[in-house]
Amino acid sequence: NVIAKQSLSAIDPMEQADKLYEAKQYNDALNIYLRESNKESNDNERRDEARIGAARCYIALGDKKRAQALLMAVSAKHGRHKREAKRLLKGLN
Repeated sequence: NVIAKQSLSAIDPMEQADKLYEAKQYNDALNIYLRESNKESNDNERRDEARIGAARCYIALGDKKRAQALLMAVSAKHGRHKREAKRLLKGLN
């Protein structure tokens, strides 16, 4: 696992988080998504993309309440991730 994480360190953090999510390493992916969603140097679209990723991790971990809060924040905006956020929200009900 340490080797896998080291080989991922040279790539974009969002790609790294996506790979961790696909490998069902939800807590590790969540940490990266949350860090990216709060990074002020990222534009709004990237922060929303990170929030969607974090919400997917929360869903996988069974924390629907936190997922819902993130998805509601994204769906309230007019960005390109609004539709995906609404779709994921619908799946929570």
